[in-house]
Amino acid sequence: MATAFIVCGPMSSGNRLLAGVLVRSGCLGEASTRQPKRPEQIAEAKPGKPFVLIAHYRLRRWIKILRSKGYERVVAVCIVREQVATIRSQQKAGHAQLAEVATANRVAMVAEALGDATAYCDAAHLTTFEGLTEAALAHFLPVLGLEYKAGSLELEGQVTGSVIDPELSQATNRKHY
Repeated sequence: MATAFIVCGPMSSGNRLLAGVLVRSGCLGEASTRQPKRPEQIAEAKPGKPFVLIAHYRLRRWIKILRSKGYERVVAVCIVREQVATIRSQQKAGHAQLAEVATANRVAMVAEALGDATAYCDAAHLTTFEGLTEAALAHFLPVLGLEYKAGSLELEGQVTGSVIDPELSQATNRKHY
């Protein structure tokens, strides 16, 4: 059965980190900002080769596209990050100018993603940026149907260590306080 994963957290929540973990665990796709924009940019499903896509908006549309490409199982994974770090990171990255707007958008994006995921996906999961550690991933990835694989991550434009540990997420968040 061909499986597609949609990483669907708000911007600046660790979407690329989570997608990088899924790629490291055998998924096709990228943990970069170069995500498919049109249906023809998604390859037909290949049995035994899961695919990962980052989508912040229009989850229903992407679910429909993935199913049309032959993915029989679509799994959404919504990642959230501590609020202050998320909002300040969004402001720094230019996703939002006002903290109030970023806060409202963050809540709306999580609500929309989880609503669409529970209604239209075969499974929906919620995880946290702060909880992405190698020890936690060894338990979480099999729940998704993936094998845990240790190793480095390919995150274009970001510096990452060879392992994910709680200190990394705390240091990443701390720079926003």
